Amino acid sequence: MKVFVDSNQFIADFLLESAPMRYLFHFLNNNGYELLLSRLVVQEVENKHREKVSAALADAEKARNQLSRLVPSQSDPKAPVQEAPPFDLLAALRERVEWIKVIEYDHIPHAKLVERALARRKPFDADGQDGYRDALIWLSMLDSVAAVCREGEEVAFISDNWSDFYDRPPGKDSRAKEGGEEVRQPRAFASFHGNLKDDLRNLKQVVTPFVSVSAFVDSKVDKTAHAVDLAKERDRIEEYVEAQGLRFLQNLDSSTQRMVAMSLFGNRAEELTITGSDAEMLEGLEDLDIDLAEAIRGELFVSCHFYLRGVGIDLHLPASQADLAQRIASSNTSVWDVVRTDDFVALRLGLKAYFSASFRLDPETLELGGFSVDALTVR
Repeated sequence: MKVFVDSNQFIADFLLESAPMRYLFHFLNNNGYELLLSRLVVQEVENKHREKVSAALADAEKARNQLSRLVPSQSDPKAPVQEAPPFDLLAALRERVEWIKVIEYDHIPHAKLVERALARRKPFDADGQDGYRDALIWLSMLDSVAAVCREGEEVAFISDNWSDFYDRPPGKDSRAKEGGEEVRQPRAFASFHGNLKDDLRNLKQVVTPFVSVSAFVDSKVDKTAHAVDLAKERDRIEEYVEAQGLRFLQNLDSSTQRMVAMSLFGNRAEELTITGSDAEMLEGLEDLDIDLAEAIRGELFVSCHFYLRGVGIDLHLPASQADLAQRIASSNTSVWDVVRTDDFVALRLGLKAYFSASFRLDPETLELGGFSVDALTVR
């Protein structure tokens, strides 16, 4: 899935801090989905931000002057009102969203826009006058979807621009046929205008309209599973699973010890009498892949795949098997040393350990726990 968000959604939440917007960002990051962002949307939002900041500063100046006349000690009328820094929407989004595709619009032929305006086709209005920028956004988005999305992939189109994109005005319910019966569709339901449906007919992807980020979240997002941005917690998760993976290797049961020996030595492992094991980390974690969390009774259970590179595992054998250990070591590159003690012989192995595992994540405290190994292989 990819998600396109129109200007009006960002203008309603410049700080990108509303609950629906946060759920959207978590949903995108946790699933590896991409945000489609029109360059024109960026320009519109930043321009609107400048306008609102200028108006707010003017109001602040006026209010300060009024305050100085009422309570002179509370304000210095000669002190300038602090200017706001420029708003950079793309930079703000890149701090929150892992994957963003910026859609350019300068390749859209002007003749195509003129033809659409003269035909009074949406997003242009009935006079073919208003709708130029929305037409650029719409046509460039369709080009991008056709170019970068897989066949059959769903693209969510989020906008509350009813007059230019949808087939009924806001604030009214509509009715549609389902199974031969007429059903009520509330205001949150949106259907593209017929002109735009025509544009979509030859598209091999599915574009689904939503009137707001909130409506999208209510329809598509498991709020418990996406209460946490797993991408933002990645560093802590990496430290946790690396430590837990090593701890698991340091406490191998007899069947897993036997599996390690069989994986490295094949049938010769049958000759070994393994009495114990130990492990140490020589390098570290590689290629952590975090799968979508599953929500169960308010907790998140996260599955993951990773491997520990450069792990040292000692397989302990009876002292009587010292000669056997030497013969195996001489013919196997995984064995980098044979260590003898009075009580046992240790086959010292250097290998990679591949894990499929799961753990628990508390969405309130962000505490990690309950690490469990589902599968382990070594090479």
